[in-house]
Amino acid sequence: CSEITHVTTIEEAQRHCCDDDFELVITELALPDARGVEAVTRLHHLFPNAAIVVLSSSGNESVALQALKTGAQDYLLKDRVDGPNFKRAVRYAVERKTSEKNLLRLAYYDHLTGLANRQLFQDRLVQALARVNRTKGELSVVFMDLDRFKAVNDSLGHEVGDKLLQVIANRLLACVRQTDTVARLGGDEFAILFEGAPEHEVSRLGYRLIEAVCQPMELAGERVCVGTSLGAAAYPKHGFTADGLLRAADSAMYKSKQAGRGRLSWAGEETNVHALRRLRLESELRQALSKGQFELLYQPQVRPATGGIESVEVFLRWRNNEGQLISPGGFLPMLNEMGLMPEVGAWVVHKACHQAAQWRNKDWRVAVNLGSQQITTDFVDVVDQAIRESGLSPDRLELELTELDILKNSEQVASVLDRFTERGVGLVLDDFGTGYSSLSYLKRFPVNAVKLDGKFLAENDGSKVTRAVIDLVHALDLKVVAEGVETQEQFDKLSRQGCDRLQG
Repeated sequence: CSEITHVTTIEEAQRHCCDDDFELVITELALPDARGVEAVTRLHHLFPNAAIVVLSSSGNESVALQALKTGAQDYLLKDRVDGPNFKRAVRYAVERKTSEKNLLRLAYYDHLTGLANRQLFQDRLVQALARVNRTKGELSVVFMDLDRFKAVNDSLGHEVGDKLLQVIANRLLACVRQTDTVARLGGDEFAILFEGAPEHEVSRLGYRLIEAVCQPMELAGERVCVGTSLGAAAYPKHGFTADGLLRAADSAMYKSKQAGRGRLSWAGEETNVHALRRLRLESELRQALSKGQFELLYQPQVRPATGGIESVEVFLRWRNNEGQLISPGGFLPMLNEMGLMPEVGAWVVHKACHQAAQWRNKDWRVAVNLGSQQITTDFVDVVDQAIRESGLSPDRLELELTELDILKNSEQVASVLDRFTERGVGLVLDDFGTGYSSLSYLKRFPVNAVKLDGKFLAENDGSKVTRAVIDLVHALDLKVVAEGVETQEQFDKLSRQGCDRLQG
């Protein structure tokens, strides 16, 4: 039987927030020490894992709707409260909160090991960098992968390989402090964030990690041994940004492998070969636009009912001096660091608009990805010019942006996005399922569609979570696009679940 706790004020509720794990909070909007949205916001902060149902008078229904954007899952009008309505509200609120928590876990934690994933690790690293920059504290990143893991996977199978990764994850957690963050970045790659530890202490912990990983284990009746190689980078000696520190630690890890494995190497201990290679790469990139080395590739998005093309997404590629076609992961981070993304992004929009305008007998839209450096008032002018010079109708242009990008400066971003909407340009929230995946952001920003991330769909193939997300997005009158659709089976499943467009 459920236990019910009754309180009359937020202050009284605060005394219970650490004692009990509440599943549901039912509250009025007018409390003695908080009113309206403020009351809901404070309760959501006190009980982040609880579903919230708001009781409202008919005259306050607009406030109740606003409360849904700040943490509540449902509301009831007092003059309409009866048994069936009450049960429905409670059931819906708990189910919706459960779905939100599942999405959050999928977004931030590795499903196999339970460790932080790459997204959560990077978020924590960015926050830690901000703290140590203020306090002049110490911070280091350790990057590692497993030696001989592929041999185990190939000889004993993927199930044994997965079990091995779980054992290694537990060993890593046992070696570090509670304040440290251990993450699985993918495959057999792991990273650890040490905040407040000097380099000699990180080195000591690093060799403790190596010793723990190398201990034999029994898997599938076999005695299995793997090893590891570690690379470490310290702020600010080896990097000033999250990406810079991870790259430095990754590079140092490969130095460990070259030195015989089973050791830890610090960034900066190598020769300047990598630095010179990066300088050459930067020099090539600075000339790539003037040399006409950037190319656009196109991938269609189709309507499930007819199989007809509705939109085409643009992908940027770089053909370097050796004639190799480089994918975005090989140059986009560097373009951002060098501040060249606005200039290259403007070229992409102009090129895409002119190409789409040549499809005169088609009604296909063209979708262009934006980065955080492009969500500015200046870029609105770039889009205006591209539309004007190409003759493309604004409603045939879609701009795709990620949740993390729009949250970096949400007030300025909201203003810029409103200007795009006023022109009739479509906005798509990309990579949904990999970041915060909060429904409140879908209400706050003027997006027309949500694109479900391919990895999210693969991890929840045919699950109720996928259907719940699609239904919730549709409830907000938004379209759903699914990317990474590679098989007929995936196509059929996502079609049945109600996706509006499929891409792959």
